[in-house]
Amino acid sequence: MEIVCWLALAGIPSVMAAFWAAKLGNSDWLPAFYPAVRAICMSGICAIFGGLLATALTSEKHLFRYFKNR
Repeated sequence: MEIVCWLALAGIPSVMAAFWAAKLGNSDWLPAFYPAVRAICMSGICAIFGGLLATALTSEKHLFRYFKNR
């Protein structure tokens, strides 16, 4: 949930900025808008998968060692 929250906070303004930049002075703005949105969405998907992978690879032994050293 944390990753989804900060992705939404970063993704929504990024899509709006991409829309504004693509629309600025262009009558045919869709060819410029789609690659930008695709890059934003792919980075969000990679962040979610990275968080899931980090969660899956963290074992109980690692957590005990981490809190013991703190």
